[in-house]
Amino acid sequence: MLWAFYHESAHTMMSTKNVLLCVTQIVHRVTCALIVLVHVSLSIAAVPGQQVVDADNWYTIDTIQAAVFTPEGTHIITLSDVTRPNLAGVIRTLDEMVFEVLVYLDAKKFKALPDEHALDKYLASIQRANNLTREDLKRMFASAGYSYEEGREQLKMMQAVNSMISQRVRSGLIVPRKDVVAYYESHPETEQAQVRIEHALVPFSATQSKEAQKAALMKHIKTGIAPVTITWESPFWVKPSEVAVDKQFIFSMKAGQVCMPIETDAGFELYRIVEKKDERVKTLDERYQDIVDKLIEPQYYKMLGRYKDGLFKEASIVYF
Repeated sequence: MLWAFYHESAHTMMSTKNVLLCVTQIVHRVTCALIVLVHVSLSIAAVPGQQVVDADNWYTIDTIQAAVFTPEGTHIITLSDVTRPNLAGVIRTLDEMVFEVLVYLDAKKFKALPDEHALDKYLASIQRANNLTREDLKRMFASAGYSYEEGREQLKMMQAVNSMISQRVRSGLIVPRKDVVAYYESHPETEQAQVRIEHALVPFSATQSKEAQKAALMKHIKTGIAPVTITWESPFWVKPSEVAVDKQFIFSMKAGQVCMPIETDAGFELYRIVEKKDERVKTLDERYQDIVDKLIEPQYYKMLGRYKDGLFKEASIVYF
């Protein structure tokens, strides 16, 4: 026996005729095997040519979880739909799937569904960008649990949903410049000091003592005339937060300065400062887009919630 909870719009109550129509449509789909019972094994009866069905050998392989009804169409969501990850590998809740279906049907209402030609172009762009053949694409869909045709339909739905969210939600999001400036002034953000350094490791000499070699290195650092060969590595930028405590001294050095030799197990280590950047407050231009994104986020979820509520109110949904 099927037990269903019938969700009616608070805006528009369905008439008895519409309710009966919904139930009729669901029953039709049930009889068309959206709820399927598969017989695992059949016992051969004593009478030749007859088979006895053992009820214990039947089991459910799929059930209807929800039926979505709108003027634009009817969509059935099954248990296998809910438990199967989408193409991005994400398991969606039943509520998320119902909302996705409602957005898709809304796109259909406004004739915003991508046609087959547009879908072919999109798939071709994916193939070019990732150097994939059509067979590679089929294997990708299969690894996600979809046939090629199902994968195309999933992409079509994703495109339609993204397009409608952009049109119905994102297009209405505005953050005035004065709000951005106010946030910038009340939430200053600094950039750490940075130094661009070169590193060198001078191996221990086979002909000099460590003391003599270190003295020669120090003379070379101060005068540049001692017979010492130093091979500097490519320069790189570092911040105080990225440097060990015993190397923090490099931030007090001046551009062009070389530190005193540091003895290690492998030889003498040297650091030379190529360029310095002092700590500074980031400019408004540098932070503008990040601030807009931050301020727009609560607006986005508020408008998305309104859009979602509107879609649910205009639809009739049967949950099983």
